Amino acid sequence: MSNQLNPSLKSHYAYLKKLECFALEQQIKNPSTPTTSHLASITGNEIVWQIELPNQKPCFMRSIIGGLEDEYFVVHVDAKRFYYYWLLSSVNPSDRNRPNHCVLLKDMPQDYKFNDAVKGFADCVGNPVPLALAFADHAFGNPYIGFTNGVTRTMWLFVQGVKSFPIEVHGEDSANQLYELAGIGESPMSYRQLKIKHNIQTPPFLSS
Repeated sequence: MSNQLNPSLKSHYAYLKKLECFALEQQIKNPSTPTTSHLASITGNEIVWQIELPNQKPCFMRSIIGGLEDEYFVVHVDAKRFYYYWLLSSVNPSDRNRPNHCVLLKDMPQDYKFNDAVKGFADCVGNPVPLALAFADHAFGNPYIGFTNGVTRTMWLFVQGVKSFPIEVHGEDSANQLYELAGIGESPMSYRQLKIKHNIQTPPFLSS
């Protein structure tokens, strides 16, 4: 049992988070690993991912490749494990003030920006939604997941019942830590590595 579930919890909502973490912990002990999202297209400055959703059409998200293609990585994650560690990172009442803290799955549609995500994904075939930018670390010896950008679009994916999805991470160490916690499929790959794998040339104006 993680040490993060041991501190006294002073609010009812924190207690509900703790119960959810206990339930998730049991579910991920013997998981069935989902398949990774399909790389639909790749160019010198963009990657489009096709993400499968239960009982509905897939959605599309994209990676924008800038000049720092060695520093940004794509990690494919198991949605349930990602949710567990993200929620675990937000279980203490003091975490509720963080803009990227995790709420219970049942409350995600109440996020104040959730309708924006609904609109964005409604047009994702012609205009794919950008990948969320997350990070992983250890705080006081415990695993920690947070976001730089893309909290609400990740909530939207969870509400749709997504099994796995790609996420963008800045820095190889952070990407590897996220992969250890929730990753599936290939190890994290930088945008440069993905382009090399698929024989894509870097546009001259992005070359160093």
